[in-house]
Parts: sequence; C-alpha cells; structure tokens
Amino acid sequence: MVNNLMSLLGFARPPMLTGLSTKSNEQLAQMLLNNFDAFRDPKRPNYVSLDSIRTMAKKAWTSDPVMNQNILLAREMLKRPALMRGLDQHGATGAQDGLISWQNLAAVSRGDTLFKYRSDKELVGSIFQHFNQLKTPGAQDLRISDLASWAAAPLMGKGDQDDLIQMAREILKRTWLLENIDDFQLGSNGDIISLSALYHLSR
Repeated sequence: MVNNLMSLLGFARPPMLTGLSTKSNEQLAQMLLNNFDAFRDPKRPNYVSLDSIRTMAKKAWTSDPVMNQNILLAREMLKRPALMRGLDQHGATGAQDGLISWQNLAAVSRGDTLFKYRSDKELVGSIFQHFNQLKTPGAQDLRISDLASWAAAPLMGKGDQDDLIQMAREILKRTWLLENIDDFQLGSNGDIISLSALYHLSR
C-alpha cells in the first residue's frame, strides 16, 4: 500500500540495481560502448561526452530498467575520475577535449591501456621504480630514445615486459610531462631523464 501511495504521489523509488561498484574500469567501458547511442552528445553525435554522461547521471529514476541501468552506469563512472580522464585522452596525443570516441572505449574495454588511468605523479613513480629496466644497460640515465624503443615493441603477452612497453607508450603521449621533467633538470638535455628528477616529481 505504501508503494502504491508513493507512486500516486509521484515519488520514484530507486530501482534495485546493484553490482556496478564491483565492476572493473574495463567492464564499465564495455557497458558504455554497448549503450553508446543512449549516451551520444547531441552537439557531437559521433561521440559520448563528459557532459552527456553528467546529464545521464542527473536523470531521475524511471520505470524503464534499461534507462535506469544507464543512469546507474553514468553515476558510477563519475565516481571514477581516473577512468573518466583515461577515456577522455586522445589515443595518439594524450590530449583531453571532453569527447569519448567508440574507438577509445573499445581500446579501454580490451584492457590495453593499463597506465592510462594513472595520474602524472603515479606514472612518473612507475618509471622511477622501473628505471633500471627501462634504461640502456650500463647507462647512467634513462633516455627518451630508450622509451621510444620500448614503445615501438609489440606486446608479447608477458606481464612484466608488456607493462614496460605500455608504460613507455603512455609517458611519450604526455608531452607536457616530459617537458616538466626537462624543466626540473633545467633543460640540461631534452633526451635525458635522470633518476633524481623522477624521484622528486613522483613525491
């Protein structure tokens, strides 16, 4: 009787939808890809946008379970700023424009962007931790050319090696981060990344 009265008065009871908080970033990206049409930005219909996700998240619950699932998906995604930041990054340049392509969603859902969700500080920390593995054996410093060699290598299905490849690919996309590292080193050599610079910028 209470439920009927609430319905008559226009109060919508939240649907019993659970489980999205336990989904991985890759699973959420796949869900968004599967429901791409529902999230399209009206001004840029070839894309989902951060604004269209926010708009979906603000909608009230409905009697349509599919719509409610989309609302729940949008709200869960907004709780994950690292995921939103990663989806917004251009695949080649790392630039952000608030637009999410289906190609980017497909890439994230495949899980081939392991380091994309890491902040600049976290990514620098990862480079610092794997400094000796990434640099040329016997060399004192890591070079951009070392990272370029790693980035050009194909993924081999080997966890540790693939991590280094993806790590190198991601930092090379973030040109602003490489510039920050060079500025910290007082522009001593644009090709060199010192261990001390990585240490300080990861703290």
